[in-house]
Amino acid sequence: MGIRRIGKNWRKNRTFYIAAVVMALIVGTITAYLSLGVNALRSSVSLTEKAMSTPELLTEQEKTELQKLTNSLSPAEKEMARKRLGR
Repeated sequence: MGIRRIGKNWRKNRTFYIAAVVMALIVGTITAYLSLGVNALRSSVSLTEKAMSTPELLTEQEKTELQKLTNSLSPAEKEMARKRLGR
């Protein structure tokens, strides 16, 4: 394929190429944000499981993180959690 032919194809299809690159950037960004959200959710769930099973092994940093999690709950969510835990 010659240089002239490549240039002609580029001029003919440049909007498609640019749109494909922009779409790839958008999809990559969305995937990164979703991955961060899943990782944050997974870490809070594992911290909660550790607090329920062995609370004596929690570090001070984990205790403050749990305190932040419980403070972010609404009163209705706190009441629902109390009922499920039987407290």
